Amino acid sequence: MATGFPARVTICAVCGVLATLQTVWPARAAAHPRAGELGDAADPDVPVERRQVAVIDLTEDERVRALSGSLYTAINQSDGLMIPNSRDYDRDLTGPLVDEDGTPLNQAILARADAQAKLDETRAGEAGATASSGKQFLAMIVPTADAQALYADLSLLVGLVGLAELDQGLAQGHAEGSTLALSLAHRLDPGRQLDPARYPPDVVAAWKRAVDSKPQLVTLEVKGTGRVWIDFVERGPAPGVFTDLEVGDHVITVTGFDRRTWGKPLSVTASTMIEIPEQPADGHQKVARARLALSRAQASGDDVARAGAMKQLAALLGIGDAVMISKRPDGAIQWETWRDRAPGFSAPKQFANQRPEEMIEGLSGPRRPPRRAEPPFTKPLLVVEQAWYEKRWVQASAAGTAVALIVGGILIANRTQWMNFGGDIKIAN
Repeated sequence: MATGFPARVTICAVCGVLATLQTVWPARAAAHPRAGELGDAADPDVPVERRQVAVIDLTEDERVRALSGSLYTAINQSDGLMIPNSRDYDRDLTGPLVDEDGTPLNQAILARADAQAKLDETRAGEAGATASSGKQFLAMIVPTADAQALYADLSLLVGLVGLAELDQGLAQGHAEGSTLALSLAHRLDPGRQLDPARYPPDVVAAWKRAVDSKPQLVTLEVKGTGRVWIDFVERGPAPGVFTDLEVGDHVITVTGFDRRTWGKPLSVTASTMIEIPEQPADGHQKVARARLALSRAQASGDDVARAGAMKQLAALLGIGDAVMISKRPDGAIQWETWRDRAPGFSAPKQFANQRPEEMIEGLSGPRRPPRRAEPPFTKPLLVVEQAWYEKRWVQASAAGTAVALIVGGILIANRTQWMNFGGDIKIAN
């Protein structure tokens, strides 16, 4: 009979000791984080959000470009501000103001003068073509009172051309076209009267017939998107149906901030439908429109229009704050800040070589104190307080107790065997 413990008993004893150690070691190991787990705590000095700020120049003064650049540098170096995420519209916010209707309007003015000169020279056919081209220029711009008066002049010239051609023995149809043109001139300028000292009696009589005419009413359906203007009067949205249109000459224009202006002279003889092509305006065109509207509102002192134009421009740029530079009536340069919340615009200040940092103080708020430089390798070591069960003597006692329990269990399990250490082994029962 072997005198040692059975192998299974020995294995059980070792496993028990290891299991006991595992119950106390994980708690100790968990108290020490792995490398990279701690990281640096969030710096309370770092702002959570930096507001985007744009510089809007309304001066059309090339010298202000340098000031705009200096302001952008100061904005980007401030604590709570930043330049816009998108810089696509920088060129649209400074330099000359773009009036997309300015060129067509000037071309119509030149056409009026040219048509009148040709009519005086008895070149009626050329005068009529020139006047008609001027009307087309005006149909393609946003209607204004000035454009309406100019269109009335051109319509009068077209009517006079028709009367002149009639006097020259040309087709009788010119008489009807002349009457329609004169009727439109009267609708656009109801107070106009022809001076008998300047115009011959037949022309004055033709004008009176046009004024006294009562044309039939027809329906015009407009398909498309935008705002519909008929004879320089805003009539409603497109698509739309307009039932009170007089038979005769008209000018139809469709406008919208998000679309290109479309229009054409139209001779209506019966109820009809026209379809307006979709012509979306691009981002640069929208920014130029909003900046021009802001400049005009600033010049006229219209605070309501100015606030609306600024909000529109801010939405296009994706900003909530701005520095606006403009000119006073005396030509001096002034600046003011704007925020999308109260109070909106700040009080304007004359530019007197203020530092860019001073000009944006109303937007950036108080500056944070400079970060304190810390010497290298002075970060204190992480000290973890040990729990009572992590101390060495507690773990050693627990391990000893576990061993005693295992040995005691073995002796009890083999209580039927008696060992004689004198060399004899007696088996009882």
